[in-house]
Amino acid sequence: MNRLSFFTTKPVDHACDLCGQPVKVPGFELPVPQASGKKFCCAGCLSIYQLLNPETITNDNKTENLS
Repeated sequence: MNRLSFFTTKPVDHACDLCGQPVKVPGFELPVPQASGKKFCCAGCLSIYQLLNPETITNDNKTENLS
């Protein structure tokens, strides 16, 4: 075994569309046509993207009016 192989990592398939960090956990994607193919590294980046692009918020992920 090459000593350096311990430090090598698998290439990342996709970078976060907000911050550029590697997307290592699946599930932080937007299911709307306006953001098709957008992937995020965490819930924080997904939320910030939605704040900056309100048209990407759907009824499925809007906060319900509790009043």
